[in-house]
Amino acid sequence: MRCIYILTNKSFPDWIKIGYASDVDKRLCELNRSECTPFAFHLYATYEVESKLSDKNIHRIIDRLNHTLRSREKLENGKERVREFFNMSPEDAYQILSDIAALNDCSHKLKRYSENTNMVPYCKKSNSERKCEGGRPTFSFSECGISPGDEISFREDLSIKCTVVDDRKVLYQGVTYYLSALACKLLGNKSYHNVSGPKWFMYNGKRLNDLWARVKNSNGAEFPLDTNKRRPSFSFEQFGIKAGELLTFTKDPSVTCVVIDGRKVKYQDQIYSISGLATKLLGKTRSVNGLLYFSHNGKVLLDLWKDTLC
Repeated sequence: MRCIYILTNKSFPDWIKIGYASDVDKRLCELNRSECTPFAFHLYATYEVESKLSDKNIHRIIDRLNHTLRSREKLENGKERVREFFNMSPEDAYQILSDIAALNDCSHKLKRYSENTNMVPYCKKSNSERKCEGGRPTFSFSECGISPGDEISFREDLSIKCTVVDDRKVLYQGVTYYLSALACKLLGNKSYHNVSGPKWFMYNGKRLNDLWARVKNSNGAEFPLDTNKRRPSFSFEQFGIKAGELLTFTKDPSVTCVVIDGRKVKYQDQIYSISGLATKLLGKTRSVNGLLYFSHNGKVLLDLWKDTLC
């Protein structure tokens, strides 16, 4: 998501950073790798934009309002160094973004982040990196077959719902949270270090931690890397599914594809692997597990796959 971000850092409490990022989590990670500041940067707010240089427009607006707010200093060579730091409160910066969003009828693109979402702002490795290093994969909505815009329910009170906004965050009452941070808030717990968010939320009647355990098992948990055992190859025949039979897309039952051999399907006269088609239909840039997104005779392929492993 391309966005303008507002960052705070208690190393310099009177200053904020306003910049642009195509991936704000990655940018935050990059900044927090530096050992030049004693404390980490925290995400205060984001405003989704289309243009890469949109943050420069915000800088110009602030400069016109009060040019002394910007971080500027003269270098020994006579040049001036100008940075993306402003001597103002994050709330004042947020109000500027809020006014701009309102003028453009884009208030829905403006998000303020809860303090709890920033308690541990460090860079987590990708699941593929963690697997290679023998680590535990991080929970991912997309790998559980849950897309942005889908709703999940709080297990202790199913009337409490939140909306998935990306692979790890949800929106609740206009504020964006990491799942564990929201569970902590709803449980009245001040620290979420020992609270596992997926245990406290449900999707389509199933607990997220159960869905995640199923995904981890489907990704080869039963076949350790340090043994000679190899994970069985995927094949429709193993499910009792023959060429010519239909599979249904779980996100839209009106969308179907035709099995053409043991591993390929046809959709709109194009040949795909099941994961390739799921990735296309979901509009993802990164490959997803197709078994999560297609069913045969009412049963999700991943469940059929698990049956063949037992």
